[in-house]
Amino acid sequence: MQNIIYIIFLLFSWFPNLVVSQTDFYKIYTNNGYDIGQGIVQLEDSSYIITGTSSSFKDGASQAFLLKVDSLGKYSWSKNYGGDESDGGRRVLYKKNVGYFIAGYTNSIGKGGFDNYLVKTNEKGELLWEKSYGGIGWEKVNDAVLLADTTIMMVGQTNSGTSGNDNFYIIRTNQNGDTLWTKNYGSKGDDIATCVKMLNDSICIIGGQKYIEDSLKTKAYLICLNKNGKIKWEYYFGNDGEYRINDLCIVGNEINIVGFRKNKIKDDFDGYSAKVNLNGAFIYEFAYSIKGNESYEQISTYGRLDKLYVAYNQELAGSTFPIGKDLLLGRFRTELVYDNLALGISNTGDDISGQIIPTNDGGAILVGYNSAFGMGGNNVFITKVGKNDVFPITSGVQVLNSLVQIEKIKEDNNEILIYPNPISEKININLPSNFEGKIEIRDITGKLVYEEEIKENNLGNLETKYALSLPNHIENGNYLISIISNDFTIQRPFPQTIYFERVTFVR
Repeated sequence: MQNIIYIIFLLFSWFPNLVVSQTDFYKIYTNNGYDIGQGIVQLEDSSYIITGTSSSFKDGASQAFLLKVDSLGKYSWSKNYGGDESDGGRRVLYKKNVGYFIAGYTNSIGKGGFDNYLVKTNEKGELLWEKSYGGIGWEKVNDAVLLADTTIMMVGQTNSGTSGNDNFYIIRTNQNGDTLWTKNYGSKGDDIATCVKMLNDSICIIGGQKYIEDSLKTKAYLICLNKNGKIKWEYYFGNDGEYRINDLCIVGNEINIVGFRKNKIKDDFDGYSAKVNLNGAFIYEFAYSIKGNESYEQISTYGRLDKLYVAYNQELAGSTFPIGKDLLLGRFRTELVYDNLALGISNTGDDISGQIIPTNDGGAILVGYNSAFGMGGNNVFITKVGKNDVFPITSGVQVLNSLVQIEKIKEDNNEILIYPNPISEKININLPSNFEGKIEIRDITGKLVYEEEIKENNLGNLETKYALSLPNHIENGNYLISIISNDFTIQRPFPQTIYFERVTFVR
């Protein structure tokens, strides 16, 4: 028997990646606000950090956030950052023993309507500092990278000092957030930097769009820039419409590009792909024309050397969901030729991707948002694709996970605390003393499934623990719980989302 146990232990010790390599999942995180996923990074232990913008953490406008989930997509912790106005994270950057950097936008601090926003936290997500960058107009970060020397490069757009159009806006800071240099340049049209990738420790490739005054056309624009801001080469794409690069990835000696073309004849958008070598020499370009709107949004390598994943949006008459944009993840050959559909996310409203990255098990992970489920306007989704094109189920998934794990509501130095979440048997509610009111539980359609009146809890304590056992007729799933007081107004809005899963034991 000892030998058998020893052999089993060796199997799990020798092949840990065999289990990890098959990991795939689709998770939705949300609360009662507008929750949007924008960026993601993987850590050494295969867990993930997600950033974006959310109004679920506090009343009022949105804040930037960090959400940490484990290798299976299970909640670990979340933190929020920003002030009383609108703040958000676009990209999260990570370095071991240094911490996290959130690159995004703010109008809580700074000079203009919106400014570039850089947040530094430790590895627990605790705020170390925050800074803003920009002029009296509006600035926006679209992408960011962490260089080998722990400096940060943010790329995007600005209309500060222009006549209303956008200029290329590139900032490099040191790891303390101090500006090393800024590039602000453009033409009489809109010039936008949308994406940036590292070619090596000192060279970046930046994509976007640029208006060419001689031809009066907006073209896809690609530049090679060293870390000191010097342009080594640049290239323009597209002749028969308006073009934009949305994302790029570097494979071997080639730069793979995805974006869209605005077809002026059909007055719609076509998916666009292109390829150049590392010196900027043209190799290939193609615009895929279909009836309706399509845009290639993100591109990523994964475990297969001959394939790439491309996330793209479609809004096609008669084939997409009746309302909003659908999100598709397609498998492309490295020639940027469509190979096969990997998965689709199609719900009422828009399904939008924020970022896709390769994972250390040979798969890929995609973060974004949709508005199909939950109580707020949007919810964050995370889609993990396993090795060898193992795709999760995304259709019909309605399991809501809490973006804000523990809800705390304060009024007159009293605190209402609801825990745990998810729940299996009882839900505990810490109520102020002398509380009178009721508890309502509704399903996600709003139908009342249970209510209970609460009499005066005059026990002389600051908080009174109220344990509620859910009745047998309530099935497993997501529910909305409301705490309604007869005496005072609760500042944080109810209802809140809870997930109930009754534990059953099989002999």
